[in-house]
Amino acid sequence: MPKEGRGEAPRRRRTGMCRNSLVANLEADGDSASRVPAAGDGSGHLRELQERLSDRAQAAALRHRADRKSFRNEITPGNFTFRMREFEQAELEYFVPDDGNDMNVYEAWVTARKRCYSTCARSGCASTSSRRRSGRTTPKAGTDVEYLFPWGWGELESIAHRGTYDLDAHMKLSGKDLAFFDEATKTRYTPILIESSAGMDRTTLTMLVDAYETETIEDAESGKSSTRTVLRFHPKIAPVQVGVFPLARNKPELVERARSIERALRPYARTTYDEGNVGQLYRRQDEIGTPFCVMVDYDTLADGTVTVRERDSMRQERVAADGLRAYFVDRL
Repeated sequence: MPKEGRGEAPRRRRTGMCRNSLVANLEADGDSASRVPAAGDGSGHLRELQERLSDRAQAAALRHRADRKSFRNEITPGNFTFRMREFEQAELEYFVPDDGNDMNVYEAWVTARKRCYSTCARSGCASTSSRRRSGRTTPKAGTDVEYLFPWGWGELESIAHRGTYDLDAHMKLSGKDLAFFDEATKTRYTPILIESSAGMDRTTLTMLVDAYETETIEDAESGKSSTRTVLRFHPKIAPVQVGVFPLARNKPELVERARSIERALRPYARTTYDEGNVGQLYRRQDEIGTPFCVMVDYDTLADGTVTVRERDSMRQERVAADGLRAYFVDRL
């Protein structure tokens, strides 16, 4: 209650923190839902461009990156996390000068994005797997980077040369002038937009599908066969890059040495420490995609070398413990 002499308290009003929407393919079939306002705000990069253009010391080129939650209420979910109504999306808005070099910038960005996927994925994202889209009304040019999933081709990222369409529309509706005046050439123009949009959930699923593999392993001594499950992640994207273990967990000297090696490698790689049966430790790391394993044994205490085992070939070699940093920096 308000204190005497201060007047009446204002009536309570509901604060609009979310935007209302429907979750369904058709409006008649939908359930009401609310989403955060930021998910529906696609003009942040335009406002930032306006702020940057007001500072004449800044160059016309501007990159604006955003990772955010997106919603596509009209789609039919399917294929696990490939097609969802609510997903994580990464966008890059690249504004470039209108100097005639915009198509070169676009082609260079397409090449760079395809190379990024092709480097991390073993198959399916090579340049031959990308398809150029044509005939769209708004963009001047567009390219989809696609991957060949078990169910067929699926889009990972869309790269579009949108010209000045977005800025022209924004200026028309907002009344704000987003043209840029180049002091060097004494010309005034609207910056050109090169836009790249990628699904983060789709990219994660792609790397899992691409890396997953099972193979039959035969033991040379016993002749028995077993199935090995492995994620052949590229070392750059592997959640754990190096696993370090002692040969025996009940030997304090081996445990202490293994832990010290793991701690020393932490600043240079994503590492983990584990204990247990040697064969099971290797298989456990294969299943999460760890590229390298380091085994500390009794020879380590004698000559300072460790056994390094490579995931894909399962080849093992002895490496000096004090040279592990350089060894992994070259390979990771």
